[in-house]
Amino acid sequence: MAQTTQRSRYNAYGAAVTGGSVPTTLVRRPDFPFIPFMRRYDTPTLDLISDKNGGPKLVSMSEGWEYGESDLIPRTTALAAAQSDSVLTLLVTAGHGDRVQVWDMIRIGDENELVTAISTDTLTVTRGWGSTSNATHANKAVIEILGPAIPEGVDYVLSATQRGETFRQYAQIMEFVWQNTYRGEVTPTHEESGNQFKYELKKKIKESAERLDNLLLSGVKNQGDGSQTNPSTFGGIREATTTYTTDMGGNTVPLELFDMLTQWQVNYLDVGMADMGKTIMAGPLFKRIMNSWYQASRRTTNSDAKINTVWNTIETDFGTFTWHPNHKCDDDEVFTLNPGDFSLHYYGPDGKWHSGTYEPQGWYKTGFYRADLGPIWQAERRRSRVYDWSVTEADYPLLDVAA
Repeated sequence: MAQTTQRSRYNAYGAAVTGGSVPTTLVRRPDFPFIPFMRRYDTPTLDLISDKNGGPKLVSMSEGWEYGESDLIPRTTALAAAQSDSVLTLLVTAGHGDRVQVWDMIRIGDENELVTAISTDTLTVTRGWGSTSNATHANKAVIEILGPAIPEGVDYVLSATQRGETFRQYAQIMEFVWQNTYRGEVTPTHEESGNQFKYELKKKIKESAERLDNLLLSGVKNQGDGSQTNPSTFGGIREATTTYTTDMGGNTVPLELFDMLTQWQVNYLDVGMADMGKTIMAGPLFKRIMNSWYQASRRTTNSDAKINTVWNTIETDFGTFTWHPNHKCDDDEVFTLNPGDFSLHYYGPDGKWHSGTYEPQGWYKTGFYRADLGPIWQAERRRSRVYDWSVTEADYPLLDVAA
């Protein structure tokens, strides 16, 4: 018999008050074993948030929860227009003039230049400084800001200052409600011989964690407005990972180790090996693909009684990466992240889920299990997402092959 899913008030009979009928065979309880939870309800994204009861957040939701990060002044910019080998000025990316101070030494290609004046984003420079030679530089060429060389006895010049950046998240009300008639509460079923109301609460606790896990991966932010039609919602980790992403394009290109190393190199160059994410989160297909990258390096002999085709750790020039399975990820995506950057917070002073009952409206009992909560995904530049790669198994010739 197929399982029954419905929104209705359970009673002591083979029917429901609203929303459909309860199979009669579920109402009685003959003495035989019953498996209570069949479908998997593990929470791989939620498991990455170590601070699951991170302190309460008392804020106005009209402004959301703000969090931020600070940094040193960026050490690079770029040309906003080509620079010939004779011109004594250059234009940097709009807004980047504040990154440079007068008397800074800069480097473009093999040429060093000395900054002698700044007007918004236009720098006046001395060309071919020291042993370097004037050269022509293309538009968007990278400019390294090396540091100041102050002439002796000159008046001081102001250096750039850097202030932090803030981000915003919103809380989301999650509530699960169920009803039992008073007879239905005390009538045994195959699933539960005791109190049916308490049994349903136990199921709702498991369901809420699994649903929260879904939202932590795929939720999207919405501020809400306090009305009964526009709720506030929080964004998941997919929405919060956009700075360093690689779109492989059209599910036609197979994912290679090269693609992962290229993405990791970007994180490495920005935040460094110590801080970049080193936990790989993806679904089972990625795990099989990852195993296939290294299968050719395995060797067996005629005397081996068993073989291991599992790789859970990858040691690279950018650090050691470990595998965290998440069957809810899209088949064509893989995240690399740092779980220490994540935390889960509750709106209000209690900081927890709540269960209870609503006021009776008749000869039935209405229970609820709810929370008002949301995650904070800090340090986006420490993580990455590679997606939209081929999920066709034939594109991976060493898939599941034991070398």
